[in-house]
Amino acid sequence: MNTAQRTYLQDILGLNKPEYKTLSMDQLESNLKNCGVNLSKSEVKTLYSSLQINEDATENLDRLDRYTNGHLFNLNPESTNIKEIMHKI
Repeated sequence: MNTAQRTYLQDILGLNKPEYKTLSMDQLESNLKNCGVNLSKSEVKTLYSSLQINEDATENLDRLDRYTNGHLFNLNPESTNIKEIMHKI
């Protein structure tokens, strides 16, 4: 795993932090900012939504959501948006 992947998965998505059993959108935004990544609210929302396994879920992201979708990008029209956002990270 390279440094960028490690930062994204561990520091931004909090997969290495036991206190992050779930991750809220506000926590995601804060983690991004702590890593020097400034995204618009819309971009944070798009990124957060892309991490959800269940698209209708309103709850925080659990570890399975973050691990699974933090590694794999869904093949849908929004994938282009996610790729653009990931270039900023």
